Amino acid sequence: MHIHYINLAKSTDRNTVMKHQLQNYNHKRIEAYNGENYMEYVKINYHPHNKPNTNACIASHLYAIKTAYDDGLEEVLIIEDDINLEILDQTWEELQLIWNSHKEEMDILQIHSASVFAVQNLYVEVLQKGEMKMVDKTGNYLQCWGTTGYIIKRTGMERFMHFYNQKEQRFDMTSYKGINVADIILYVACKTKIINLPFINIFNPVEVTSTIQSNLHIELAQKRPYTFIEQYKQQFITIIKHHTLIPRIMHIYYTEAINNTFFMNIKKYYPKWKLNIWNENTLHQFIEEHYPDYVERLNGLEDKEAFFKYISVYHFGGFYIRQDLGILDGIEKYLTRSMVVFNEEWTAFGGREKQSALKERLDGLV
Repeated sequence: MHIHYINLAKSTDRNTVMKHQLQNYNHKRIEAYNGENYMEYVKINYHPHNKPNTNACIASHLYAIKTAYDDGLEEVLIIEDDINLEILDQTWEELQLIWNSHKEEMDILQIHSASVFAVQNLYVEVLQKGEMKMVDKTGNYLQCWGTTGYIIKRTGMERFMHFYNQKEQRFDMTSYKGINVADIILYVACKTKIINLPFINIFNPVEVTSTIQSNLHIELAQKRPYTFIEQYKQQFITIIKHHTLIPRIMHIYYTEAINNTFFMNIKKYYPKWKLNIWNENTLHQFIEEHYPDYVERLNGLEDKEAFFKYISVYHFGGFYIRQDLGILDGIEKYLTRSMVVFNEEWTAFGGREKQSALKERLDGLV
């Protein structure tokens, strides 16, 4: 996934920091519009709450979106230049998996909000329950403001391009009434969701001052959310990495010999995955140690693999695929599910550990 970061020409110090943080990512700098030249690129309604710098923010984001559109990108993560990527650095792969699993449901996914409302209604909840969720950016959830970071896909870019006047070479957003700050226009114009985990945080807003908001606004509105995310960032990382995904484990069972083609394809398509290779002897040893109540049940089964496939995924999580099926390409997009079954015979399925449906299948074996 490409990353575009928005940066004012005069903010060379921020540019240096962002370039350093993004050195291992596929990124592009987007030069921001300022309070003096934004009218060259966007036409918006007058409103007393809209200041030249906030209007320039709208223009800058529209420019970033159009750049991604013109470059032919299918999706892009757009961020501003006052963010700390410490959380994202540790959860980049998980964010992409979550996005790929749910992007059909939306045009934009907001991955951060520097609002007290977001902290109270999203971030506190995930710390209490440990469960990831996404909510629609409608009603009260528009109060989860912030264009600090969001992913937008091609359909969202196309929605904005409908407002672009080719002759004037600028966007006309006057059809939107009210306070046309970027937080509202961006998220209302598209089908938008926000996730209840912050994948990024801003830098200390007292130390890295805003180019848009007043110092009073920073102290009252941004400092508390920043401090909260900073305080609990390791918990957020832990939840993202350990509580939202089916583990990358492939369980293989063999009776006489491993299918070499099947084995090599796993290595080819899933090189970073862990392989658990079992046979009847190792299965018996495992059951005697961890599930002694199941020993008699296992001994009474002629087809030991039928028992193995449920107990291995139940205990460890991961995926089971019978060797004669051949490897399934593209199963990583299902990692954010609790469980996925690919056919009625359960010869290919995956899930997180301790799923009740797997326990039922085990107890149903005679």
